[in-house]
Amino acid sequence: MLNILRGSKRAEPAPACAPERGTDGAIQIDDQKLDLESWSYTGFLARDYRGPRRAGEELQVSCKLAFKGKPLTFSCKAKLIRVDQESRKLVGAFVDLDPAIKARMAQVLAG
Repeated sequence: MLNILRGSKRAEPAPACAPERGTDGAIQIDDQKLDLESWSYTGFLARDYRGPRRAGEELQVSCKLAFKGKPLTFSCKAKLIRVDQESRKLVGAFVDLDPAIKARMAQVLAG
């Protein structure tokens, strides 16, 4: 996942030892369907968010992820880590992700 949690305005690439991540997918937050820039089994980075949500909030999300053509759809709780109204980017961490979904995500990321 991108290293944007340090408060800088610019996202930096994750270190080489970071887990592999996917880039195709979408997430439903409230009434908005947002495209994902990045996702992993720990969380997501979404773009084009416009709304009242703030960092620290927990909410229910629905995700549809794809990696190398393998779709994965699930719902879970997520905690918002960063909401940048200027760049309209939103970073969240999956909170109560089902272990079976985590295992499937690991399989998808492993190819």
